[in-house]
Parts: sequence; C-alpha cells; structure tokens
Amino acid sequence: MRIGRIYRNKITDLIARKGRETPDRVFVSFEGLSSEDMNALRRQVKSAGGSILISKNTLILRAFKNSGVELPEDVFKGPTGVAFSGSDPVSLCKALFNFSKEKEGLKVKAGVIDNKVLDTGGLSRISKLPSKEVLRGMVVNALAGPIVSFARGLNQIILKFIWAIEEIKKQREK
Repeated sequence: MRIGRIYRNKITDLIARKGRETPDRVFVSFEGLSSEDMNALRRQVKSAGGSILISKNTLILRAFKNSGVELPEDVFKGPTGVAFSGSDPVSLCKALFNFSKEKEGLKVKAGVIDNKVLDTGGLSRISKLPSKEVLRGMVVNALAGPIVSFARGLNQIILKFIWAIEEIKKQREK
C-alpha cells in the first residue's frame, strides 16, 4: 500500500470518526483566505467549542458516504472545510457567520444539524438564536420570577406589619 493511500484513508477515517462523534457539522468555503485568516478562523471555531478540518472534497464525500445524510453536490465545489460542533451548534454557526462578515473569503455552504441538511439561510437563522447559556438563563429567570415575586410580596406584608407597630408605638409615646 502506498503512503498516499494510507494518508487518504487516515484522513477519511478521522473525518468519519468526527462525524460520528459530533452529528452537527457545517461545510464552508475558504477561497481567498490567507493562512493567518485560517488560523484566526480555527481559533474562533475552537473558542465556540468546535473544530474545523480541511481536506479534499473526495475524501470528505467518502467519509460521509455512510452517514445516512444526503448532501447536495454543489456543496463540494471548490475548496471545502468541515466545521464540527462540540455541544452547541448555535455557537459554531455564530462564530462562522461572524467570521464571514469580517472576511469575505469564508462562505458558509450548508450544514447538517441533528441529521437535517440545512442551507445557508437555515444556518443563518440558527446563528441568530441565543446560545445555550443564554437560553438556560432565560428558563431559570422564567421559573424564578414568580417565586421571587411571591417572596417580595411576603416581605412587604411583614414590613407593613412592622411599620404599623412602629406607628402605634409612636402614638402611645405622645
């Protein structure tokens, strides 16, 4: 077996393994980006909890051939990178779209979120959603709101009782 074939098999296995571990992935085009821009993109994707792999289109197609998701052929025209989400696909989409606003060389082609193929428009809508942390905060706030209001109401009743006793005390002292 030649070294090139071993290398291609290793890359294909790596992409397929990442695809099994993280079912959320976004395909991007990076035509016209410098190596400094690519490093900045990798850092931004990593800070969003994801990772990005660059490979030949044939190897990416071979890796995702048995994934059960049918991707459009136009996704694999030109240089293609695959960004894998860690646990929050919203953060990954935000990072990619924010970077694409800064650098015109990066274009989001399509993605697979929860085994559903999404085009650029669908991924753009996902990127505008709040992150998991913000959503959790909103849920906690919604659950804690009535409890806090109830506690404040009880506190006001106690305070009014104390104020009434103080007023009675002031009247008796006169």
